[in-house]
Amino acid sequence: MINYLNDILLNRFQGQRLMQSLAFLLLVVIGVTVAQDYLRAMLNQSAFYLSESLLYTTFWACFWPVGWMLFFTLKKRNGISVYVLMPVAVVLHLLLTPFIIWAVSGLFFDHTYGFIDVGVYTMAEQLYVLLVVYTGLVAGMKYLLRRVDLPGVVVPGTGIDDTAPVLYMKQILVTTGKTSMLLDVDSILYISAASPYVCIHLENRKHLYNHSLKHTADSLDPQQFLRIHKSTLVNLKMVSGYTSRLNGDYDLALLNGEVLRLSRNYRAAFTDRFGK
Repeated sequence: MINYLNDILLNRFQGQRLMQSLAFLLLVVIGVTVAQDYLRAMLNQSAFYLSESLLYTTFWACFWPVGWMLFFTLKKRNGISVYVLMPVAVVLHLLLTPFIIWAVSGLFFDHTYGFIDVGVYTMAEQLYVLLVVYTGLVAGMKYLLRRVDLPGVVVPGTGIDDTAPVLYMKQILVTTGKTSMLLDVDSILYISAASPYVCIHLENRKHLYNHSLKHTADSLDPQQFLRIHKSTLVNLKMVSGYTSRLNGDYDLALLNGEVLRLSRNYRAAFTDRFGK
């Protein structure tokens, strides 16, 4: 059941899909806001200007670019505290909203809305919305990114359960173009560095994975995946044998016939675990 839920989460949580969902939600909110302005004008028997109503929905539209910034920042550095990133997002939003309104009104409207006036108005009316939304958004992204990076894993130091035994990835989510798929780690031959990514080698194909070799090694069972070179991890289940080069290094033969170099610096760890 746990693996099933993890698979659903892994398949659904992609950066592109997440931001598409946010964009759809923002369109709905913008539509509701414009409709609300129209109803208010009808009730007050005042004029309704669609262009001005749309202009002020800039506040909601700004959640999309700032949301992208949050996502990519957390994807690169998921250890950033919510209490650091949230106020940065709020300040950026408070600057971006009046700038866009000032610039667009100056180009296309008879009246230019002042940057400072709009900024003060936005802060006075919407600050609580920004604080609530960005706190939830950052916390949610951090949680989901942690689950995607290490499905089913309890990571020491994350505050999830430091006393629980560490579990390791059984599947890895990779993306090629618009297609995402789950790879069983048992099907992996070896993993090589391809900075800033790693390259996952299977029987008949390769996939880039958006993490460092160290992060990947820490996420996999060390009894199965072992570093044999500073730039290579091998699946011990895929090794059929090894031969000395008579210089301290070895050649590892894989079940598919490929040969990898075993550096002398990693020989002792390999010979200790191979065959066990």
